[in-house]
Amino acid sequence: QPKFEFVTILPDANFGPILCGDPHSTGSWVVNLMKGEDKDAKVVPNQWYIDIRDDARLHIFGLSKPELADQRIWAAAGPFGWNDLIRILKKHYPDANIPDENPKWVTSPLKVDSEVGRKLLGGWTSLEQCVVDTAKSVGYLAISE
Repeated sequence: QPKFEFVTILPDANFGPILCGDPHSTGSWVVNLMKGEDKDAKVVPNQWYIDIRDDARLHIFGLSKPELADQRIWAAAGPFGWNDLIRILKKHYPDANIPDENPKWVTSPLKVDSEVGRKLLGGWTSLEQCVVDTAKSVGYLAISE
């Protein structure tokens, strides 16, 4: 009988501040859109997102809350599509060369039960906040600043 327990945190696309180095994976999606590139949108399907800070907090809860033992927790704040990212970036960076929307890039219709994570956190960081924070963390200043 093992003397440990597992908690599985299942994150989807992580957005939010990049601490150091070049952006990789989902962080690079935002940077590429800011550069006018839609190559990621053409090959990566719509899905769900989570702010990296929310994801980190859920991992800490998984390590520190014994009542979560043996649970699988979806770390997914909500669905998004590439058009959602484009609208957010155009709103905050109207002078940037952001690609136009595409009717194929709709918000994900998939359903995920992420209620456990939401309750643990007391709510999710919005897609708008984490996308703008991603862009800011690599040097783009929003018009509100």
